[in-house]
Amino acid sequence: MSWDRTVAIGVALAMAACGNAESAFGDRAPSLNDVDGATDNTASSPTDAEEPPADTGTTAEPAWWSVDAELVVTSGALDADASTWRVTLWGEDEMVLPCSFDVPIAGAIVAEPPEVEAGTLLTWWELELDEGVLLPECPEWPAAQLAVGLGPYDGRLDPASDAHEWLDLDLYGLYLQLSPADDVLVVGVAGTEEQFDGETGAVVGPPLADGTYVATTLVLLAL
Repeated sequence: MSWDRTVAIGVALAMAACGNAESAFGDRAPSLNDVDGATDNTASSPTDAEEPPADTGTTAEPAWWSVDAELVVTSGALDADASTWRVTLWGEDEMVLPCSFDVPIAGAIVAEPPEVEAGTLLTWWELELDEGVLLPECPEWPAAQLAVGLGPYDGRLDPASDAHEWLDLDLYGLYLQLSPADDVLVVGVAGTEEQFDGETGAVVGPPLADGTYVATTLVLLAL
């Protein structure tokens, strides 16, 4: 499994989804068909939902992955012990697989935020991730190093946010860089429980307030 060739695909949801901050997707992943003029990390148009394939007793070969995380922030630092990082694998047909790994965060270092198109990132952490717990009929999930940060919401996430009824919320954009040589990608949204409840909004510049930030990808990432 190679990380250095991982790229983001377009943002979309193929079905209506409830506004649940614990999961970015239902049973089906985004469409792979980008809208006119879209790039690899921009929005794509939704497609009609399809029924999941019949259960054959075997697990399909994974082709994509997504992340749901809880990022606990104290004085700008990420508390690696208190934070969580959960990876879910998806098949080539964009259907979710029974492979979700709780990946321990071995370490987190505060780093200088990179420049992004949407504005100034509030925070940027370099993470050291351990291997995922081995699951039956699932591939091993390797240890890795990547960078993650919160910053301005990017309007190219609107189709996926709208499907969750999150479009009227004031959330942060979730940004990933899978290796130092890769582009910084906006891949989802993040916010506190109060933000997802619509009770408070995002700040426009650093520092990021202490708290627990629920982060979820609204794109799939290629293996």
